[in-house]
Amino acid sequence: MIHISNERDPVFNIALEEWFFRNRPDDQTDLFLYGNPPSVIVGRNQNPWMECDLGYVGQRGIGFARRVSGGGAVYHDEGNLNVSVSMPRQAYDPSHVVGLVREALAALGIESAECERHALWVDGLKILGSAYALTGRSALSHVCVLVDSDLSELRRCLRPVTAGLTGKSTRSVPASVTDLASRCPGFDTAALQRTILAVFETHHGAAETREWSTADLGRTPGLGVLLAKHRGWEWVFGRTPSFAHDLGQVEDGLTSRMILEVKKGYVSGVSLAGTDGAGEGAWGLEDLWRGLPYDGTTLARAASGEPPCVGDGSSEGVLCVAARLAQQIPNTLELIAG
Repeated sequence: MIHISNERDPVFNIALEEWFFRNRPDDQTDLFLYGNPPSVIVGRNQNPWMECDLGYVGQRGIGFARRVSGGGAVYHDEGNLNVSVSMPRQAYDPSHVVGLVREALAALGIESAECERHALWVDGLKILGSAYALTGRSALSHVCVLVDSDLSELRRCLRPVTAGLTGKSTRSVPASVTDLASRCPGFDTAALQRTILAVFETHHGAAETREWSTADLGRTPGLGVLLAKHRGWEWVFGRTPSFAHDLGQVEDGLTSRMILEVKKGYVSGVSLAGTDGAGEGAWGLEDLWRGLPYDGTTLARAASGEPPCVGDGSSEGVLCVAARLAQQIPNTLELIAG
């Protein structure tokens, strides 16, 4: 079966991709092709704050999402083609979808090489990365092909700027990238898509093609539930492995540093590390911030709006400084769609 999305909504497309992965008929291999507007997509086990400039992404109105597969962060735009294959678990081959693209490129006169990380390279530069997800019955393998992309915007978005973060998460592996149009002027996604469809049918036989849009939500059981998941804080940011953020000195000339602990995207603890004796004020701030989303605007508003009588006499200074320190934390609630 061949599926093509007519939507240019990254959240809808990755929800639809997960639906294919989880609802694929037994023994059937499905191909899914889609494109997205400018957007950043992080892997299932990544920390978004460590992978990209979330403040810049929000300011520019760039889409943001977390996919069901592992791997690193990627930048999508209209110059990318996303190619996804869902197959029986026993048939899983991480090189399969990469091989489809490589064969299509060869048919179009472009030679590429696959590395051990199942990425494709042209003239020593990366043009495709891959990721996968597995269940007991299904395997998902997908790639993002840089065809005619805005590489400067890619580099800008995938440059993290939040300092002082520590925690366990899957980190992206940096690579020098290019796009196919840079190597072959005039190359476009339409030609590549047509050729990939032909290569897929060569390997899997003639296949029915179905186009998808948001009109299919009401007649596709379970798709709406997945879409709601992919639009929600609990998935997009709450899926992040626990981490800590050392915000630095509470005040100039003091040795205390404010440290936030974050679990499932929410502040779980606040402490002052140092020797200046300001620790009691941190307890008031912990009560104020615990359970709030790790979002700069939310935390700054909470600190600014609290009367300066929390804890002892030092609390007023801690709260004022806390509002300033919260400015280091990107505003992320605006990145949640719907």
